[in-house]
Amino acid sequence: MTNNAWGRFMISERREKSRRSVSVPATVESGRAKVSGIVLDVSASGARVRLTSCAFLLDTCTLTSSIFASTISSRIVWRRGTEIGLCFKSMVPHRDRLSANPTGAGASGWFGRRR
Repeated sequence: MTNNAWGRFMISERREKSRRSVSVPATVESGRAKVSGIVLDVSASGARVRLTSCAFLLDTCTLTSSIFASTISSRIVWRRGTEIGLCFKSMVPHRDRLSANPTGAGASGWFGRRR
């Protein structure tokens, strides 16, 4: 933890992989629940998703979005209102070819090096 200018403690970043801000439609499925949402940021190991509703979701789920080559098996690691944090069960491989480029990600793709 570090101390900010107002004397409050800030929690240090714990992620091992850098995240990219995106705004891409997605679907999260868990048990019988299927909820649409928007991927807000993504890394090779996880994502933050804003859901359209606070549906009951189990701790394990799948994430489907156009930014991934396939459906991603995930674990919900945090919940805040309609937003959830996902940890992918396996690392998502680097993608050089993108069908869409909503954030201006260059040749380095969605994950990996920052420019």
